[in-house]
Amino acid sequence: MTEDHSHAAAISIQSNPGVFALLLGSGISRSAGIPTGWEVTKDLVGRLALLESEEMPDDPETWYLEKYGENLEYSALLERLTPATGERQGLLKSFFEPSPTERTDGIKLPTAAHRSIASLMAQGIIRVVITTNFDRLLEQALQDLSINPTVISTADSTAGAIPLTHAKNLIVKVNGDYQDTRILNTESELGVYDDRINTLLDRIFDEFGLIVCGWSGDWDIALRQAIERAPNRRYSIYWCHRGALTDSAQRLVDQRGATKIPIEGSDEFFSKLHEQIETLGEISTPAPSTVDVVVASAKRHISDPNGAISLSDLVTNLTDAKVLELSADEYASSGTFTTEIFAQRVESFEKHSELPSHLAATLGQWLQFDRVESIQYLIQRLTSLRSGTSGSQSLLQLSLYPAVLTFYSFGLNAVSRQNYALLRTLMATPYNVPDADGDQLGLILNPWQIGDYRQWKNIGLGGRNTPQSDRIRRQMDSYIPTVNSVGLEPDDLFDRFEYLMCLNHGYELYRDQTSGTSWVPFGRFTWRRDTNGDRMSAVTKFSLEANSMRDQWGPIKAGFFGGTFEGYERAKEISDEFFARLGPTLR
Repeated sequence: MTEDHSHAAAISIQSNPGVFALLLGSGISRSAGIPTGWEVTKDLVGRLALLESEEMPDDPETWYLEKYGENLEYSALLERLTPATGERQGLLKSFFEPSPTERTDGIKLPTAAHRSIASLMAQGIIRVVITTNFDRLLEQALQDLSINPTVISTADSTAGAIPLTHAKNLIVKVNGDYQDTRILNTESELGVYDDRINTLLDRIFDEFGLIVCGWSGDWDIALRQAIERAPNRRYSIYWCHRGALTDSAQRLVDQRGATKIPIEGSDEFFSKLHEQIETLGEISTPAPSTVDVVVASAKRHISDPNGAISLSDLVTNLTDAKVLELSADEYASSGTFTTEIFAQRVESFEKHSELPSHLAATLGQWLQFDRVESIQYLIQRLTSLRSGTSGSQSLLQLSLYPAVLTFYSFGLNAVSRQNYALLRTLMATPYNVPDADGDQLGLILNPWQIGDYRQWKNIGLGGRNTPQSDRIRRQMDSYIPTVNSVGLEPDDLFDRFEYLMCLNHGYELYRDQTSGTSWVPFGRFTWRRDTNGDRMSAVTKFSLEANSMRDQWGPIKAGFFGGTFEGYERAKEISDEFFARLGPTLR
């Protein structure tokens, strides 16, 4: 299982502004439609072969050697194609600068990655960028921010360059710039750097941490050697990769102790990194956690009118990663069930539920109805952990615990904001696992679905017959709001939410005329009393509100109980019948 280190990278970079340099390869400009250096070389050799009335060679270097009796060198290749310097520059511009049509189509223009990097440089978070690319997309992105970077693209330009300790917005183009025909592009050219470039690289790799992205490490032999000979490891190296690392890259990762970060692409990575660093800058605590980053990011996306996609990506990525963690063999339901294993699993699930529960609490407080898909995805994916029927039934039932905790965190916050429409939609969402028989999340995610109450009593939750509910209430301390629009203390708010779940279950039984049971899920509200001794204070307050407002009552207007006061009355009758039948055993 691969651990996601992107949050750690964001925290390290934000906490140490100016300490990390970037090493960028051709992958950073791939989405802009910019060819790699080798692709340019192959194209130029193909044109030369065409002039010689020959077909495009499969091996450009061998063809060139056999044809001209000398190794393929980039500058010599250009001279054969275009004798005049101005003509050479015009030839190369077609590879790196957009035509009018390409500009209209957004091709060969700065990408999201270039603009995110430029923004980080403008803030002083990143001061130095090393790149193997010939294009000027990063320079353009900086110029759009009214920043003129210092660019070192030849050994000569190192002379008189500002010292690294004072450098800001420095771009080191180790293989040159396309407007200079001395660029390095072939294997022999990339094997050795000028001593002045090596001296500069040695200082950077010795004094800075490093974020590597879009670079395979295969062709740039001299650059690899510069990284290998760096004497110190003051700061971390984070190596971003899409797919498997090349052998060259893996050797560098092993030799330098770099941390690998799998990414979807450079645009996605740098956009996310930029967002995380900005979010961290808004958090006042000295040591922000991953939870702080996720919650602050969620709030930003929720408040952004155009943030639906970003919010969806945040929720999807976090949820998928969490489900992957909880799908590990150590959480399998197979094997022998013991009280010790059950207790260990409970504690582990509670720890793993912290991040999704904090996210769910934020969504419950602030999410708008038109973005309900985010919380639906979060809860539905967590419920998938319970799919299957083999193994210990107790452990299989317990696998629903993270979903229940996350559901409670969302529900409590939604009730605290009287966001009943959102909660009703979530509770009516299908429980999409095999053999679910069309159940809804609101009927499944209750304490009685996560194991027999006697098992919970056996792990130190003795006393009353609501140990699961008691345990969940204890876990909600970190998520339950202390200030809410319904004016309830945390315990009363908890009771209100559980009683609403109970009544919702009762209404679904009323709708299902074929059901032969009147069981409803119950929790702490069955034994908690108010100071006057009235049984079920949450029930009393609930009933008073419903009877007073009838069809204008918040839950009914949101669609609970079929959207009618009559539906509420039928649900309450079924629940009351159940409580009367069980009586003292509920306590």
